Amino acid sequence: MSSPKGIRLLSKFRKVAHKAGHDSPLDGLDKRGFTFEGIEQEEASRHRFDPKSGQFTEDKVKCVMQKDTMVTELPGATRVLYRCKIISKLRGADFYVAKTYRENVKEASREIYFIDCKMQILAKSLAEEFNRLKPPHRIDFLECFILEFTARDGSPLFAAEKFVEGSYEKHSSNNGFVEESHYRMTPHAFSHFTYVLCAGKRMIVDVQGVGDLWTDPQVHCTTTEDFGIGNTGLVGMAKFFRTYRYNPLCEWLGLAPFKQSPYDQESHHDMDWEKLTHDWKLSDLAKKPNPQRDFIRKRSAKLGGDVHFQMAKMYENGSFGGDTEPDLKSAVFHCEAAAELNFRAANVVLAKCYAGIPRDVLAEHAPKEDHNRAFKHWLAAAKDGDATGMYFVAQYYEGGLGTSEVKVSWWDAMRWYKLFIEAHHHLEEV
Repeated sequence: MSSPKGIRLLSKFRKVAHKAGHDSPLDGLDKRGFTFEGIEQEEASRHRFDPKSGQFTEDKVKCVMQKDTMVTELPGATRVLYRCKIISKLRGADFYVAKTYRENVKEASREIYFIDCKMQILAKSLAEEFNRLKPPHRIDFLECFILEFTARDGSPLFAAEKFVEGSYEKHSSNNGFVEESHYRMTPHAFSHFTYVLCAGKRMIVDVQGVGDLWTDPQVHCTTTEDFGIGNTGLVGMAKFFRTYRYNPLCEWLGLAPFKQSPYDQESHHDMDWEKLTHDWKLSDLAKKPNPQRDFIRKRSAKLGGDVHFQMAKMYENGSFGGDTEPDLKSAVFHCEAAAELNFRAANVVLAKCYAGIPRDVLAEHAPKEDHNRAFKHWLAAAKDGDATGMYFVAQYYEGGLGTSEVKVSWWDAMRWYKLFIEAHHHLEEV
């Protein structure tokens, strides 16, 4: 390859290999601080998560890891980073970053590495669904896996992913934090999209990375699935939607606006969306078709009752963190929003409020007694299977209980008493 044509091909190969993140086997110089001279290769077990089977697969790899940690400027980082490369006969060597939890992180069990990996692969699969809609920016999460060095003492684990050059930015956290200095629509619209796509059972938060290539997400989940200590379930979802900004990209996707308390100034900031589009225009977005928009809008409009009710409790207790104080007006607002979405517990609370019955939630809320409104909420709760609601609905039909809108109906009273007895009997058996 000494000819001019051969030299040009060699130069082109090195350039392409550099852009692809590979160490060219024709060039022994490692780029970007990835210097491994004098470091011996190690064999490690590689554990990769398969989202289809829900299981981890294992194979063996040869790798080289630097002894010195990488410098990270992220405050409060819980992990230390090492440069490493994995050797492949077919691909030469790929540059990776290997992450391990600091010794002072008490929650860093071996299991947490596998949970983190599972979350990132789940987020990657949801990003693929997001990209199917062809938004202005396609996004992705780095492929990750676990390296287990069985020849070392204790068989330490490392989470590994491709090394990516560029400016690392954190857009959100798992507790409602939103970065305002470099606010972008896509990360927050994606989080809301995942909530809707997962029918309100899961959502991806803690979005961070380089450009539109992200890493280290957190999953909030309302089921019994284990997504680590960062998964705070409805509390985390409530914190997200409290500081969330519904933006033009959310509208284009078809996401229904999530109601926010007009009494909480933290939830309301004017945003110049045109300036935040970066390399695309709002006028172009308006022209861009999205055939799934109406379907997504109908689906998202039905979700959020449980989150609103959680927000009501957190506003009542002032438990959003920081300097937040109890806010009864916002608590009532979100309880009513939950009831509008037919969330059973919210209807029970509001029924007790208007009937003058003591309760644990909205305990200090004292509206004027209104049995017409109380009946409406009792009936909604009863239709949703609440036994107490069935009992009170039967009582209203039996004797009115002070409401002008409910006429005495022995047949309806008998029907609801029968349903109450059946439900109560079932509860006793359980």
